Amino acid sequence: MATNGGVFSGSVTVTDAVETFRSLATVAAGLDVGSCEPGELQTLTAGVRDGQQALELLLIRIGVVADHHDAAGKGRGAHGTMLGGGSKVRGRTARHEADRAKTAAGLSRVGEAVDQGRIGAAQVDAIARAARDLSPDQQQQLNTTQVIDAAEALPADVFARHVQDLAERVKGDHGLADTKARQARSSWKHWTDRHSGMGRISAEFDPERYEAIVNAVDGHLRRLANDGGVGKDSNLAAEAAFQLLTGTAKSSAGLPHINVVVDLDTLRDGAHEDSLRETAAGVPLPPESIARLACDAVLQRVVVDKHGIPVDVGAVRFAH
Repeated sequence: MATNGGVFSGSVTVTDAVETFRSLATVAAGLDVGSCEPGELQTLTAGVRDGQQALELLLIRIGVVADHHDAAGKGRGAHGTMLGGGSKVRGRTARHEADRAKTAAGLSRVGEAVDQGRIGAAQVDAIARAARDLSPDQQQQLNTTQVIDAAEALPADVFARHVQDLAERVKGDHGLADTKARQARSSWKHWTDRHSGMGRISAEFDPERYEAIVNAVDGHLRRLANDGGVGKDSNLAAEAAFQLLTGTAKSSAGLPHINVVVDLDTLRDGAHEDSLRETAAGVPLPPESIARLACDAVLQRVVVDKHGIPVDVGAVRFAH
């Protein structure tokens, strides 16, 4: 990732690179996508994706070098560099790119894989998320050839789950600390928008309570739509949420409805190395949450093949 006299690793100068990147706007604007055949669209999309990944990896490399300059007192650091695009880049995007660079700088094998183009930004993001709550020493347990090989071989979503599972094993708590941290980060904010005169609400919840809230609102929304013979829309959803929050709902929805996917061994004996224990949205839950929710759960057995495809679905029954 070294620079030398304004030249990145290789033979392309910064000036040449910038001119090339800026010319992409002209190429993109001048391309008549509407006249493309399906095969051409597929080829074009693949080319765009390749270009996106190359540029994302370049931004990571830039951020790593910027961090090095900042440490030496020569620059503003990765965060400042990413914000250098002014109004062209949102602050959130800049912070995201800076986090990627920090991960690549702190984990040598991740940085090498980025330099070599072996992994993409999605894989770096997955490693960054998994390492977020680990100590520096624990983070190094994700800095292995095996992790990079998995990042290179697995689809991005599958790798994200793989590296998160690895981080949980490193911590040894099967995700309990993550769940407690998410609960602690849960928030509720409300204010009046002076321009529209509407009251606005912004909230964040841990996965378990989020799913319970969403399912409760969706369930009452269905009842309102059925009782009124109308379609479901965002306005009716707001009415459903209002009625539930103010206790004016005409019928009780009972206990919150939460869908959880868990393998039989985990349900019966507790967490193990290959545990599957997550919400319907795919967010992992700790064994403690699984055990508590299973006390009054409705269970349905699903048998899957080696590819994870359901081959047999049993009857619904109540847990004992």
